[in-house]
Amino acid sequence: MQITTVSDIITKKVLNENTGELELQDYTQIKKTKRMRGGYRMVYKSYDDAIIEVVKSQKDLKIIIAIRDKFTYKQVEHNLSAIELAEEFSVSRQKITSILKDLVNVKLLKKITRSLYRLNPFMYVPYKADAETLQREWNELPEYIPKRKTKVVKEDPFIKAWKKANSKGTSYLKLQGGNMTKQEITNELKKGEPLEFVEVEFEELVDLLSNNAIYSNYQFKHGKRGKDNIVGGTSFIVLDIDDSNITDTEAHFLLSDLNHIIARTSDPDNVFKFRILLELDSVLNIDAIQYPYFIESVANELGLVSDRLPQSQIYYSYADREILSVLDGDKLDIKPHLVNSAEQVNSKPVKPKKLTNAQQKDALENKMTTFEYAFNCPENGGGSRALYKAGKHAIDLGASPSYVESLLREINSFWSNPMEESRLEETLIRPLIRGM
Repeated sequence: MQITTVSDIITKKVLNENTGELELQDYTQIKKTKRMRGGYRMVYKSYDDAIIEVVKSQKDLKIIIAIRDKFTYKQVEHNLSAIELAEEFSVSRQKITSILKDLVNVKLLKKITRSLYRLNPFMYVPYKADAETLQREWNELPEYIPKRKTKVVKEDPFIKAWKKANSKGTSYLKLQGGNMTKQEITNELKKGEPLEFVEVEFEELVDLLSNNAIYSNYQFKHGKRGKDNIVGGTSFIVLDIDDSNITDTEAHFLLSDLNHIIARTSDPDNVFKFRILLELDSVLNIDAIQYPYFIESVANELGLVSDRLPQSQIYYSYADREILSVLDGDKLDIKPHLVNSAEQVNSKPVKPKKLTNAQQKDALENKMTTFEYAFNCPENGGGSRALYKAGKHAIDLGASPSYVESLLREINSFWSNPMEESRLEETLIRPLIRGM
């Protein structure tokens, strides 16, 4: 701390008590000012505590130090752009946004406007900065309150299917009796009894799958199945998994952030053959041609291989099956899959070009480019699916089991919140290698 002292002579008129007259009298006025000495900065213990709480990797520390050093004695407020910082450090925008949010939460930064920030001078004072002034200004800064904007949704080709769900239901025919085989349920179906449509919440479908039943995610005119008898849309979809490298339990783990219900199908002992019900964030209104492409788009995103069954498909449930479910997670966002499936319908089928051996080798060597979607996966859900997708991708490129294992461990360690090694091994690495 540098202290500067300045003396001034002040002349004032003072009453002389002996003579009763005013006389001129000189006084010395001393002013002291304080400022940080050039060449120094001040770091408080609370700064170290905040850094320990926020930093989860060397990459995080590098980014945070770069953010901190943008604040100087000349520029005490700084516009921090998530897009520019993401490009500077070759990470996702979501990662930068997450770090900035954490720095505000531990009070190392204070948000002034939407993208303008200040560095906390009670934790860290930059080189040459006046700590006393900065601290006084910090205490006087108002809290940032974001303005709420009303989002106007324009009409587009998918608006009908994108409107929020206002009804949910299933067509079903509940069957009597104990444990039934697939053939016995088929025999019941042949009797021609109509399927009843009932409005239910997604979680209530667990009860349906706990019984012998025939069901569909669509309503049919007069309860009669047929592509021309479909009425309205659906609030959930069904993925039929008949040829999988992962078990029903492993699929349950992969989908842990999404609302879903899983049950095995005709063979109760076949862990690789099961059915997944996924809750949608909106009512899905598409035609029979687009529907299989929609299912394919969802399955591809989730890293699963699902049969491309028709929109009017009916399914069987069995009374003795164990039900795996998540009912307090997120609903599946249907809009990207509406776009993907519509493009598939409207474009000519193109046979994917097979990469040469040299191209496959090059892709495997350039991990950060080939598997960028997994390295920079938003860490607020879907991380396990990104890992699984990267593993499948590597296998398709001709990777060895050791490469796949090393890749998944490398991606996992790159994240700020990596998965536990034992969980990574049991739920992702082993299933992937098992299917090679």
